[in-house]
Amino acid sequence: MTGARTALVEAAQHSLEGRACLAELQCRLALASFEQALRLGEPPTEHLHERWICHMLLGDFEGAWQESDLAEAWFPRPVPERFGRLVIRCLRGLGDAIQFLRFVPALRRRCDRIEVEAPRGLLPLLACMRGIDEIVPMGLARPLLPGDCQVECSDLPYLLRASIGTLPPPASFDIPRRITRPPLDRLRIALVWASGDWNNSRSIPPSELEPLSRIPDIDLYSLQRSPHGPKLPPIELPWVRNLEPLEPNILATADAILQMDLVISVDTMVAHLAACLGKPVWLLLTPGADWRWLLDRRDSPWYSTMRIFRQKRDQEFATVRRQLVSALTVRPSGLPDPEQSVNAATVSRPKSFVG
Repeated sequence: MTGARTALVEAAQHSLEGRACLAELQCRLALASFEQALRLGEPPTEHLHERWICHMLLGDFEGAWQESDLAEAWFPRPVPERFGRLVIRCLRGLGDAIQFLRFVPALRRRCDRIEVEAPRGLLPLLACMRGIDEIVPMGLARPLLPGDCQVECSDLPYLLRASIGTLPPPASFDIPRRITRPPLDRLRIALVWASGDWNNSRSIPPSELEPLSRIPDIDLYSLQRSPHGPKLPPIELPWVRNLEPLEPNILATADAILQMDLVISVDTMVAHLAACLGKPVWLLLTPGADWRWLLDRRDSPWYSTMRIFRQKRDQEFATVRRQLVSALTVRPSGLPDPEQSVNAATVSRPKSFVG
């Protein structure tokens, strides 16, 4: 076997080791294996995405951007320093758009006009956000002209070279209040336990949350729609009250969130929206959670009001259930006032809710 062939075989072995380490969330070991495969002759683009994921999980945003730079060098996509018109396309989930549109104020200095192209279900919320010049339904944006630029919303952190220390606060939405519930001496908690059909692994059986209903001075409310489609009625459970109307829209969901003291949710749009509205959010994550939640953290650099509860193993819910019950049992007696400002910087909330 020639030396070159031997090196390729060894590179392939390191590649396999790197993938195996990443599957176990051993990101530093995975990066070392991918680096060794690169030294042995593996093409630089072979594991771009895996290396990017490793860096992001470790909170090394700049390392991820260097991988993105490499991708841009091989697949050029010119991005000017100054735009005439910037079109931000929200091609992924609604939660992605809510998370990444926080960068709009910073982009105002680099362009004359900002347009956001988004799914129709998101448009009423975007109409409540400042700094956007025009909002258009997906697929209806005007063609780009010379000097214009188009970017997907999840690429905005890369465009601005963001780091954990420079993340701007979440997007601010001026939500019109529709219903005002009187203050109560009981904690109002909204629950979301199921994700969409596209990623059922994020869901948790609702029975795992039923013990919360036995804690004194707590009222549980459901913001859960059927995971099989938005036109189906809310899921009925005897121990939780439904909040979502039969014909929901995102502003109705936001208004319901504003009535709550706490939102407990799996990784869904509701978690992002509640955090943007300044509400305490307890996020329930699987072991292989998305890169944006990093590794082994109980907080999130993206949302100051968020506390994270992680499963130790897939489909192992007992630990998270016990942690939730314990955290609610020892909560402070003072409850946040939902009628105060909903801005994350000023909202009043129990300190223990945000870890």
